[in-house]
Amino acid sequence: MAERKRREKLNQRFIELSGLIPGLKKLDKASLIEDAINYIKELEKKLNMKRTSSNSANYQNESLSRKTSPNIEVNMTKKNVLVKVHCEAGKGVLAKILEEIEKLHLVLSAVSTMPFTASCICVTITAKFEEGYSMNVNELMKKLSSSFINFL
Repeated sequence: MAERKRREKLNQRFIELSGLIPGLKKLDKASLIEDAINYIKELEKKLNMKRTSSNSANYQNESLSRKTSPNIEVNMTKKNVLVKVHCEAGKGVLAKILEEIEKLHLVLSAVSTMPFTASCICVTITAKFEEGYSMNVNELMKKLSSSFINFL
């Protein structure tokens, strides 16, 4: 009885493993284990490559972010505005960014913040112009850049 339960449990684990391996062609246990080993080795290589490139990129980004002004990206439709700001993290930074956005007669729809590195944040804002107000992308970029440079 115990041996039967052990075999059922083992078979269940093989079934679960077969669901995790992409591109599995053969369903016999030996092929499944071989494909799983190859897949894990492939994932390890990818992870090591990402770690290597991520570590060097993070070091460069962190050292550059302390010396550069905030990176601002603006996309617009007629009334909708998408603003992305990459800047140094600090106390009250988000509040200052939102205050400057509202000074430009933009009504906030959504705001998202995410840490970018240990010392930087990425703020994504969607907004709409208040009735009677509008400007083109270049004007908005200039105004945001000049206002953000003062405090970021």
